[in-house]
Amino acid sequence: MEGKRDEVTIAEVAEALNISKTTVSRAISGKGRVSEATRARVFDYIGKGRQDAAVPLRTAQQGPTNNLALVIPKHFMRLDLPFLRKCMGGVWNMAAQRGYDLLLCYAGETDVGQLERQLESHKVDGVILSRTMLHDECVQTLQRHNVPFCGHWPRG
Repeated sequence: MEGKRDEVTIAEVAEALNISKTTVSRAISGKGRVSEATRARVFDYIGKGRQDAAVPLRTAQQGPTNNLALVIPKHFMRLDLPFLRKCMGGVWNMAAQRGYDLLLCYAGETDVGQLERQLESHKVDGVILSRTMLHDECVQTLQRHNVPFCGHWPRG
């Protein structure tokens, strides 16, 4: 028998309760239109229903931060690249329209210390990766912290 994990994924909760991953995410974050009955089912499954699951419930207990982190490769620390500025402006606009502030975070191929600190201090509700690698330390870090994230993955 496999050892018990200390976490459960949004996908696992969604599949077990026969609801969408978006609904699970909204129930946990307290954002969006989710009925109290559905929210209760999600938290019941996460807590009482799965004794082996201990999902970090910081957002439910303390409220959302309304912050997103945009992770940029360290070698782009100079923000004077027109393409990078345009992309950052687009991300900032979309985040602002949805009530989020944007925090910049720099990461190297193996140096994810700044991202790790933001996650450990619960400064962000989600992360946008501007670049990903096939075996990306940022992705592994985000999965360990069970934080929602998105990015563009290379084919491979």
